[in-house]
Amino acid sequence: MHHNKTDVQGAMDWVYNYHKELEAKFMDIYENKIPKFGEVVDAELAIYVDGLGNWVRASDQWGFESERYFGKRAPEIQKTRWVTLLPKERSDEIGPQLVDASLL
Repeated sequence: MHHNKTDVQGAMDWVYNYHKELEAKFMDIYENKIPKFGEVVDAELAIYVDGLGNWVRASDQWGFESERYFGKRAPEIQKTRWVTLLPKERSDEIGPQLVDASLL
């Protein structure tokens, strides 16, 4: 937010647009620009690149299933994509911060 001189919504919009740009680049390369090396290597490369795409998708899904980021409200947040941000508070302590579970 500071770097782009924006508010929370501007930051969310930036992240959304950046994600869409990266997704479009990946899909373009996946569908049109993977070089050909021969039948055996091409088959293995296709499996590898497909795995890269699945890794990103699985990481997104894990963020909801693990309750690490969204607590017990993960299914609701996954469906609506609406998140209530925590209040801006600073602590002088280093390390994990205690968060009131009612906020999750």
